[in-house]
Amino acid sequence: MKTQTAKFAALPALWLALAGCAPLAETGTPPATPVAAQAAEQPATAAATGPDAVHTDTQYRDFEPDTLFGLLVAEIAGYRNQFDVALANYLGQARRTRDPGIAERAARIAQYVGARAAALEAAQIWLEGDPQALDAHKLAAKLLIDEQNLAEAMHHLEFILEQEGEAGFDFLALNAQSLEEDDRGSVLDAFDHLLTLHPDNPQLLFGKAILLRQAGELEEALVLSERLLQAAPDYVQGHILYGRLLQENGQHDAAIASLSASLQRFPDEAAIRQQYARILIDAERVEDAAEQFELLVRNDPQNADLIYSLGLVYMELDRQDKAEQQFRQLLQLDNRTDEANYYLGTIQEDRGDFSGALEYYARVSSEGANLGAPARVARLKAEHEGIDSMRAYLDTLRGKEPELETPLDLLEIEVLMELKALDEAMTTVNAGLRRDPDDINLLYARAMVAEKQGNLEKLEEDLNRILELDPENAAALNALGYTLADRTDRYQEALELISKAIALKPDDPAITDSLGWVQYRLGNYEEALRLLRQAFDQFPDHEVAAHLGEVLWVTGNEPEARRVWLEALQRTPDSELLQRVMQRFQVHFD
Repeated sequence: MKTQTAKFAALPALWLALAGCAPLAETGTPPATPVAAQAAEQPATAAATGPDAVHTDTQYRDFEPDTLFGLLVAEIAGYRNQFDVALANYLGQARRTRDPGIAERAARIAQYVGARAAALEAAQIWLEGDPQALDAHKLAAKLLIDEQNLAEAMHHLEFILEQEGEAGFDFLALNAQSLEEDDRGSVLDAFDHLLTLHPDNPQLLFGKAILLRQAGELEEALVLSERLLQAAPDYVQGHILYGRLLQENGQHDAAIASLSASLQRFPDEAAIRQQYARILIDAERVEDAAEQFELLVRNDPQNADLIYSLGLVYMELDRQDKAEQQFRQLLQLDNRTDEANYYLGTIQEDRGDFSGALEYYARVSSEGANLGAPARVARLKAEHEGIDSMRAYLDTLRGKEPELETPLDLLEIEVLMELKALDEAMTTVNAGLRRDPDDINLLYARAMVAEKQGNLEKLEEDLNRILELDPENAAALNALGYTLADRTDRYQEALELISKAIALKPDDPAITDSLGWVQYRLGNYEEALRLLRQAFDQFPDHEVAAHLGEVLWVTGNEPEARRVWLEALQRTPDSELLQRVMQRFQVHFD
């Protein structure tokens, strides 16, 4: 039996506004009247004016009846906004026919509805039939970058570069953060190859500098960013990257000077001004940063992120009235409302308005285990209404969100420990452990309560249980090692535990402090001082200050010990640890 065929235009009129290669993330409402329907409503002028008026560049293909039927079903489905049916039919016929026109249609519909896998498959079929299709290369490149398949994306970007000169290599590099070292090396090799062909291309220079920065090659990245600015002095992202790299290389004054000069050249570039403001904050020039954020908000008064940043800067400057204005503006914009309500609550709390603070905190969602506001409410209720009120509040939250039961237990234990209600804290943690005997966080919490109660046997039992469950738990190794060094004479055992912890987390100042303390206990004063100074430089809290001051005093450096203790006492006047160590050495400050 002879197979029948039907004539069908390779690219019939679309019912969807799918022209161009819009970002894949964009979705929305298609035109109310499909393009095909709009065409049908126009006067039929071809017959009146003769055959010469008919478009002669339309390409027709022979399709099987089943294919034609599937395409018509797709068109009708699109007309009715049934995009899933339309996509399924177009993609199915693209797979069957390998026709680039049908594949293009499928790719654009998939792109429109956010079906990434379908869009990539359709784009690849499209390129099989039309390898020069620039839009197909663009779409495939973006989708592959989103999938972290950067090596394959590079091939498409190279084609786009040869055709247009701009290809999105900067976007690719910015998405390479999570690549393994070998994969990043392969991408870098590809950048090097393309740079031999296009040595002054700003996207290639920027992309390679980003990759080097991600790999920790900051000095090399800085040199490349200088080359970028020489080749393309108007490339705005290059100015931002150069300032950031200067800062990350420790050249803070140079970073500020560079971005300040960039702003003179590009006074309307908000991205440069934002980076400049952030670096000013890092340099503790908060007043100057506030001026920059004020200007940014003035120029973009609906930008919630800028408003939020300005509010935080005002909080840092203790300008609560101005901060309040910014957070109220966020509420009016209905944007970042959780953060706005939280900080409005803290402002009311600082003003002594207990009920006002609770009102704002109550509006903050606890979604995603965000317990910042509940923690403030719990402390306020414990302080103003007593422990029973605090517990009743947390019990209500547990009833509403049972998945937060353990985090809320931990919060209750923390507040009770702050209030020195150790028996109540032990009751709460024991109840939690009856529910889940091997919960590491609860075991750690019970160890800390036991330490405060002087029950070192229970502390050691719980920390050892954690290490049975998780032998590389650095927090448990450190806590057990520090306690043995501080409260017993089992110094060698303590050293072994803390050494394991520091190997797991070599940059943790709390563990460095513990290591310095056990070296002091072992009589290794020089090594103890080195480690404790290192910890204090990273994290100058009252506990590290107490330890460093004691070793300084014992080694004969009493003036520096006094200075360390005094500065720490000014920051943490209620520190019992500082008070105890100063009393031991009979040191008093007015």
